[in-house]
Amino acid sequence: MRLYLDNPHFPNPRIPVAQHIGAAIGRLHSADIVHGDLTTSNMLWRADNI
Repeated sequence: MRLYLDNPHFPNPRIPVAQHIGAAIGRLHSADIVHGDLTTSNMLWRADNI
């Protein structure tokens, strides 16, 4: 992933989505919340943002 983040020749619109998901999971873990079965099938998406 670092290759894509550091190289502007490989723009990928999914990267910001992955970054938001990672940040959200980090906040959950900081609050000692662990989901245990996180998949794209059990994530909720909003039309305006993540």
